Amino acid sequence: MPTDSDVLSRQLWRHRFGEMLIETRNDGTVWIDGKVVPDTLPSGLADSGRPAP
Repeated sequence: MPTDSDVLSRQLWRHRFGEMLIETRNDGTVWIDGKVVPDTLPSGLADSGRPAP
């Protein structure tokens, strides 16, 4: 779980299916509902098969 200092921005999007929490973190990654968006991972992590930070 990130600390508040790890998160640059946090937005709660509401739509007809519910809500989504979208976070942009200091390392440049984007997270939606606590899951990293793979396209935003640094290239070394995206292809390594390792779990996201």
